[in-house]
Amino acid sequence: MLSLRKKYKILIDYSDFNIHDAKRYFNGMTELEFTGKELYESVITCGMPYVLPTEKILISRIEEIMYKFYLLNTALEVDSHRYLIFSKKMHYLDSTECAYLNYYIGMFITKLVSSKIFGFDYLVHLNIVKRYMSVKFNSPKRPDLIAFNKYVNIYSIFEAKGRTRLDNRTLIKAKKQVQAIKYVNGAKPSNGIVSAVVHDNKSMVKCYLRDPEPKGSETLNIPKSLLIWLYYEPIYLLFKEEKNIEKCANCMNVPIRINDNETLTISMNTKLYQLLREYEESNIRNCYKHIDENFDEKFLEDFSKISEPLKME
Repeated sequence: MLSLRKKYKILIDYSDFNIHDAKRYFNGMTELEFTGKELYESVITCGMPYVLPTEKILISRIEEIMYKFYLLNTALEVDSHRYLIFSKKMHYLDSTECAYLNYYIGMFITKLVSSKIFGFDYLVHLNIVKRYMSVKFNSPKRPDLIAFNKYVNIYSIFEAKGRTRLDNRTLIKAKKQVQAIKYVNGAKPSNGIVSAVVHDNKSMVKCYLRDPEPKGSETLNIPKSLLIWLYYEPIYLLFKEEKNIEKCANCMNVPIRINDNETLTISMNTKLYQLLREYEESNIRNCYKHIDENFDEKFLEDFSKISEPLKME
């Protein structure tokens, strides 16, 4: 199992960024270093839940988190120089099984680089937005993810890919997907980023990052309160369903065992939990179906008062 405390590295390859962004984000970077804790945080907070919660489908969120941890540690190992490499265990899997693991590793690493390189606090999958409101595209090309921060009206679009090798056809398709979005909530995306995570020729994890110029005309209008809710919802449900929550003055804690010697504790601010609970009970789907601006503004006002909503240690 990858350790919480140790540091790891992956290879980075970037292009298509303008001169300002290339210097701002990369400055000649060829690899990214991070802790195991940061990687596990990305696993917990990234992408799609493997089952969407509905009235008919109830799953344990702690089981989902552990499932993703096992996927991570099945797919990846570490070499003597602290680089993450794809495990030899993948050689014994068929192509469908490998594609499944590659997909998740692509998501996990994309969440990691969205934070570590591009400085985004939040990354939300557009497919889960459709549970609450209609998101229409005029073309079949659409990206996976939308990234944003708490206070500023800045967004970026991400398309995550996980592949054994990167072929031009996949890269061209991914570029078209991020190029399709012209505006997000009235603002031009700061970047439309393809994040393709592949096996390099030594089985090392390599992330190719591309930022093609937008060419499409699609507009996304998604209330930021909904995006924030969707980011926290799976973790909120974890706290809602757990029986053995450790409570202190300002937070609620759920410990998750990584290995025999390490435990990762997820801590949610009690004010955030109460806010999410109130908004869950206020018929969210109906509010967003009609785009209630007052609802959005009230949520953001209350959320802005919460310092350190979520932390892991």
